[in-house]
Amino acid sequence: MSFSVHNSTSLSASAKLWTSQQTTVVPNQNGSVIQVKYKHGKALPSLPKQSEYPRFLINCVDTDRNVGRVEVSVKLLKAFSRTLSDANGIENLCDYAAGVVGTISIPQTDEDTMQVVVDYLKGDFLQVMFAPVDVQVTVNEKKRLLNLVHIAHALGIEVLMKAAIHALCVSVLRRPRDWANNADNGHLLNVATFVSNPARRLLSTVRRYSILPSVTGWTALRCHEKDRAKYCEMGRRTCNLRGDFAPVVKLWLESFAQVEID
Repeated sequence: MSFSVHNSTSLSASAKLWTSQQTTVVPNQNGSVIQVKYKHGKALPSLPKQSEYPRFLINCVDTDRNVGRVEVSVKLLKAFSRTLSDANGIENLCDYAAGVVGTISIPQTDEDTMQVVVDYLKGDFLQVMFAPVDVQVTVNEKKRLLNLVHIAHALGIEVLMKAAIHALCVSVLRRPRDWANNADNGHLLNVATFVSNPARRLLSTVRRYSILPSVTGWTALRCHEKDRAKYCEMGRRTCNLRGDFAPVVKLWLESFAQVEID
């Protein structure tokens, strides 16, 4: 089962399969620019007002060493994050008094993208704009797509990974020549992702994983369930709670050793 990435009808069909039936595609007036509005469709946990529940403070440090901070409900993030669900000592945090009860540090992540992710988990659309096929994909556009995959991988968020990998695949298949330079890809992947990130498999030269048409002969995006599972596959991440457990808990993501991509 494969769909074209060059028209809004086919793109809509594939995006819905990858995420949910609530995902929509909005072409502009002349149809050259396509906007995909991803929605995960998963039931949300009941949440009171933000001031009334325990929250994580997420520290974001982007590639230029700019530091940003985003707050998110412990209950919300735990509901979506496999990394946090598997963490030791996390079970009782949802019962803490309102306020910041833990800090999560995620390197190679910018504040704006992290806020978009939090809003997506809350039920908002995750919007990705694809330029006309005769317009080059910019480095910043590539970084944003990779950053979405990076956050999904670091926190083990499956619903985000499906949207992020779909968007990455669409970008590659719409402008394969912009993604065909392995040296450039390697640099971007080292800057924007951790080792074992699914984006590294998809942009590698390994034939069984790569989505580059020059390697696989693809002309459309594969959307069968087994393809989606393979491209979005994430290993189990480990994290430990450290520090003063009452009332402040600090959380570090571990086992993200840096490995260079040639």
